Amino acid sequence: MRNVIAAISLLLGTLLFRPTTGWAQDGGSGRIDTTEVLVVSRGLDSIRADRERIGRFRGEADGRYSNARARLAETETQVELFEKEIDAINEKIKVAKKAKQEAEKTVLDADKKTLERRKTLVERRRDLRRAEVELGQAELDYSEEAIRALDFEQQLERKRQDQADRALLIELERKTLEAKVEQESRRKSLADRRGRVVERQLSVMEAQEVFFKR
Repeated sequence: MRNVIAAISLLLGTLLFRPTTGWAQDGGSGRIDTTEVLVVSRGLDSIRADRERIGRFRGEADGRYSNARARLAETETQVELFEKEIDAINEKIKVAKKAKQEAEKTVLDADKKTLERRKTLVERRRDLRRAEVELGQAELDYSEEAIRALDFEQQLERKRQDQADRALLIELERKTLEAKVEQESRRKSLADRRGRVVERQLSVMEAQEVFFKR
């Protein structure tokens, strides 16, 4: 009887104090997964729909960019005209001052202040147009990288369906991820440009309020 008890005790001790292995260390298989899929597989129709959507966005962005450049050129011309008018009125003020024409000088000073307020307003609008041009460029850059990422993803999905060589699938997955990284970088830049446009819009509004209060 003592021998039986001793045997049972020995068996229990072995089970209770056995070193832990398997799942606690490596998922129970003794190995780790070295080929995790990082670009989740999805249907080609879904990828194609995203690409068409980005393509439409790019077309609209191209139109906004062209329009913003034209409006920028217009405001830059307006600023130059105001600068010339102010230079011309400064010369008249000098002549009036030299001739001691105080009444004429007073009128010219008032005209100059009006021109300067208008010039300030147009300068704010010019700065807004510049921000709009930068935003348009950022939209084009983002859409270009988004399309590039989708093209790689589309190729990857096609090769998965064709059961292509594993090395090719890994390379396409890497290219897709690299393109997505660049896409996200462009997205951040796009958000920054959008914020800058809003800031310039607020600046124009403030200049308009000052101008019309006078």
